Amino acid sequence: MAANPEDFDASDSKLTLAKQLVHLVWGSGEIPATFDIEYEGAKWEVVVRVKQTEDAQLTGDSEADFIERLPE
Repeated sequence: MAANPEDFDASDSKLTLAKQLVHLVWGSGEIPATFDIEYEGAKWEVVVRVKQTEDAQLTGDSEADFIERLPE
């Protein structure tokens, strides 16, 4: 039985996806990175880029604080 899309809370999924994309791009050393994705006939382009310079002060005291402030 398929789940009702209106009942789906995407906030946890968005946070997990954002964290994984940041780790993937950061680990590759190629910033920014572009991913072409196709799903059920729809094509998407996802671009991950740095919003602050690498030597800028992070907005929080730890990596967890930084990850929590990523846009959804």
